[in-house]
Amino acid sequence: MFAQLLHSLITHLPQYSQEGGHHTSVSREQLQHALQNTGNDPQAVAVLLDLIERLLSSTATLEPAVLAQQQWQFISFPARLFVLSLLQTLLDSDVQLLPATFWRSDRYEHSHTVDQQHELLAALETRRVQQHRGEKPAPIRFVAIAAAWFKLGQHFLLHRREMSKIRDNHGEYVLIGGRVCYEDVAACDIAPAAVMTRLNQLQQLPLAAFEMALKREITEETDLEYEEDYEFTHWQALKPCCWLAGTAADYSYTEYTVHYFEIQLTLTGFLKLVQKEQNNPYHFTRFTQEELWAGKQVAGHKTNMHIFKHHLAYNEQDFLTQLTALPASFTRHYLFTKDSDRITLPLTNQTPLRKGINGKEKPYKQLELTLLQCQLLWLLGAAARGFSLHTCHSQLNVLEYGWLKTTDPKMNAELKTLANQLKIVHLPLIEVFADHYFHLTVQPNCIFFDEANFNFTLTPLVENQKYRIQVHSAAVTTPLATICAFNSPCVEITKDLAADIVHIQQHDLAYSEDKRLDDRFRKGVELPLGLTEMGLRRLLRIEQKYYRLTCKSTNDMR
Repeated sequence: MFAQLLHSLITHLPQYSQEGGHHTSVSREQLQHALQNTGNDPQAVAVLLDLIERLLSSTATLEPAVLAQQQWQFISFPARLFVLSLLQTLLDSDVQLLPATFWRSDRYEHSHTVDQQHELLAALETRRVQQHRGEKPAPIRFVAIAAAWFKLGQHFLLHRREMSKIRDNHGEYVLIGGRVCYEDVAACDIAPAAVMTRLNQLQQLPLAAFEMALKREITEETDLEYEEDYEFTHWQALKPCCWLAGTAADYSYTEYTVHYFEIQLTLTGFLKLVQKEQNNPYHFTRFTQEELWAGKQVAGHKTNMHIFKHHLAYNEQDFLTQLTALPASFTRHYLFTKDSDRITLPLTNQTPLRKGINGKEKPYKQLELTLLQCQLLWLLGAAARGFSLHTCHSQLNVLEYGWLKTTDPKMNAELKTLANQLKIVHLPLIEVFADHYFHLTVQPNCIFFDEANFNFTLTPLVENQKYRIQVHSAAVTTPLATICAFNSPCVEITKDLAADIVHIQQHDLAYSEDKRLDDRFRKGVELPLGLTEMGLRRLLRIEQKYYRLTCKSTNDMR
């Protein structure tokens, strides 16, 4: 019956001449009668005409104004050819527009056929969405996503997508996480018959399905295991939104339902993650919140936060505020955080380690350190401070928050011995984890270095009768790495302060002679130089009621 109806419809279609624009029109009523006269069921005829009319209308082959009067009239001669080709394809069972295996995605995972599938779907879906008169087309694909926010310091960790998936508009790097799949939903005690239904009705998906997907994706992408390495907290569910999207043969108008989760790393998880990131720089990168909004790093890596932006009505301030308020995924807790906990690390074993507030440090003379131990302490302190290191030993990895990983057996043993020695004198400065991770338990801004490693230059400026001062930290070589030399900013100071420096360098100056010098020096010299950031406590000290410079000048100051 279907073939008979189509054949009759083709013979009664309106005409259109190839030249001259001559044409005819046919009413719906005429078509209905023509098809019924062949002995077909009136209801079947009406259904077929409705379906064909909708198809022709959606392909813009019929004149809209004439169609509104229940008449069929082709827009042009090519439009009539298109309709005839389409109907003949439906009529002729020997016609096949695509190869029999064209849609067998399991056979064409990475082939040219996948590209053809993508092009065909993209062409159809793009037109369906863009030409929708009400601008609200129905989605045909439904994707539920669980995404993890790894906030490390002021950056967010993203991972690189597979190359085959970067053809869409979601960017090169995305949040760690992924789609909720059949197994995630089935694991939530949902009957097998209902699983597929839930995956196409995303608002009915239980939160547990998103959590299952999150754990699975984090393990796949980072090797972290739930509970041992991290825990998570549900952060927010985004408003469902629809986009034209898809990577290969799934390009379509898609509805997304996204749940975001905060990640809390254990120490084990943190160290595993940063090691994984360090070993796979191609697969991981970090974005600041401003870069996330812009969708691009200075280095050129791209991402796309359009689903989150859509949720926030594209309000940049809300976007930045929410990410600022998001808790850090790992928080380092230090044992020594107060001013009285400040330590000064010795450069050699000729000077003791000191602890305490400026001017009242306690020297730990009972702590007999070797030169190697002093060097290792200095290295740990430099790593905690974030100083630049170079010529690192192949068995040393410098991780975040000052963690060092060394696989050198001799250095490991030396560091563990040093940690024990410090504990004996009630100074547990070194934390040892898993036998080869080491870290200072002192808050970075409480770590200072032996003044013997610093010097300064004082230079007169003839043009304005001022002086310029700069402090230098020399490079320090250790068995595992060399700590780079670096300088403070150049700071202009008054002629009087310069004269005080020269006088103190060459002669004694009692505190009683100028009690305000210490305050003037701190504000006019030390704070502008940024000595604390360099790890130098003071350039000027008061010792036994006399002013003393803590390090020497490199030039003649007479």
